[in-house]
Amino acid sequence: MFSITRIYEAVLVFLGRFPRRDICTVLGLLFIGRISLWLVSLAFDGSVVENLCKFDCGWYVGIAERGYQASPSSTGQGNWAFFPALPLLMAGLTALTGVDTVVAGIIVANLATMAAALIGMVYIRETRGAAGESAALVFAVLILIGPFSFYFATVYTEALLAASMIAALLAWRRGHSLAGGMAAGFASLTRLTGVVLAIVYAGRLWRRYGLTLPVVLWQRPELALAGLLAPIGFAVFALALYDAVGDAMAFARVQTAFNRSLDNPLIRLWDGLMALDLLVAVRHGNPSQTLSALIGIVGLWLVGTLVVARRFEEAFIGLFCLILPMASSLDSIARYIIGCPVLLFAAADVLARRPWARVVPLLVMGSALNLLLVAGWYRASVQVM
Repeated sequence: MFSITRIYEAVLVFLGRFPRRDICTVLGLLFIGRISLWLVSLAFDGSVVENLCKFDCGWYVGIAERGYQASPSSTGQGNWAFFPALPLLMAGLTALTGVDTVVAGIIVANLATMAAALIGMVYIRETRGAAGESAALVFAVLILIGPFSFYFATVYTEALLAASMIAALLAWRRGHSLAGGMAAGFASLTRLTGVVLAIVYAGRLWRRYGLTLPVVLWQRPELALAGLLAPIGFAVFALALYDAVGDAMAFARVQTAFNRSLDNPLIRLWDGLMALDLLVAVRHGNPSQTLSALIGIVGLWLVGTLVVARRFEEAFIGLFCLILPMASSLDSIARYIIGCPVLLFAAADVLARRPWARVVPLLVMGSALNLLLVAGWYRASVQVM
């Protein structure tokens, strides 16, 4: 019979594929990060599990327990805005082990975070040359205890998206087309930004084979199959929505009920800067459009560093991960940056080029900032949602 023991055994098999030093680093940082979240929760009512489940967590729990709703709520909002990968895993884990749905979501998120950190460290070493060792360590710190890293501990999709994106990039780099296609397909089942991997894979094939691509695809059908797998998660979700509500694009149309509407992201960024609402927002506990715009600019700067380093594929992914949410709203832009692994790679690259005497204090301050943000999360402050 399936049990927690089977999950534990699967985790051990997975860990066996990585260097022992990486496993110790990731597990140590993960332990420090999660103990810190628990200690902060002691200052608030409720358990750490209850405190972690804020904002969108309720939507994912609802989908995991009851599926997609047939009609919107009285506010016009519907759970169609949320992709199904995370709630599917939550529902599966709950059915197999009997754990609470929220607990299942936290387990899934943290296992995915561990996977993202380990795979990311391998990917960075293979792509960063001599600087890879330092950058890999900085990346692990950022994703596990860095600023806004608490999102990877909550019932949110950041961890799943990061793990599946990095797995796809590493698999394709090593020539494992089908494995990369499956990971990319899972990313597109996790969040809309995961679809970018299908574009990236198509670009890779074109750069490598050019006009001979049709012939190559005929001779090597596994390459074509990988390309079909990359966006399949999105296609499955669209079909599920069509079956549930008769609208394959319901996830996009319902965004207006969440105060999101399409606009030029650069205009939205400029309007956010010109709002000059930082002090007023802090005083009244409201989200600041100016602060969100500044964070968005940091994200664009990170994309720029990838371009300068001639990592054009990663830069394209990072830009896609930024522009897509910014086109609808500046809200939660920090979450979209932290949840895009290539932007964490870029941040790790920048920090790894500095002397450790300067980097370590910055990382410590970032970890302290994360705890302050966690306190805001536990208070359900809209400034950190």
